[in-house]
Amino acid sequence: MAKNPFAQAAQLVQLTVEAEKHVLDVIELVTEEDALAVTRQLEAISPHLVLITTPHSEKKLTDAAKKVAKQYDATVRIRRLDLEPIDWVRQVQKDFPPFKLGPFYVYGSHAKESLPDHALPLLIEAAAAFGTGEHETTACCLLALAKERRTRVNTTRIL
Repeated sequence: MAKNPFAQAAQLVQLTVEAEKHVLDVIELVTEEDALAVTRQLEAISPHLVLITTPHSEKKLTDAAKKVAKQYDATVRIRRLDLEPIDWVRQVQKDFPPFKLGPFYVYGSHAKESLPDHALPLLIEAAAAFGTGEHETTACCLLALAKERRTRVNTTRIL
């Protein structure tokens, strides 16, 4: 079976960095290029920064955070958590079942239900570059196409 090109790396690591807010500001700046993701709740009760990385980059990020803390003569606490691999396409398929939008029935090939009568079936596969069809821009485009189909002549193949 072919490997899913949209699955995340085999192993990811979450580093939670706790320090004073002004120290976290600098740590955030020096780690953002090497981390896969950086998140921070600005109004958190305990100021912290969450870095998602690979084991390969973990030491570099940890060392950078400790270096900043040392420069500011501050205390930094770093907690590590191994994250489970996630197949994001499969997760999206699970979280977004088929739906009806105007005259369209939007579904992915993973849908097991039979197609409803009197609906225009529209197969949209969830992938890295395209989602489920539920985003506002996609929904608006589909509704505009449905309107065109109702108001124009010879639009049996509007899509």
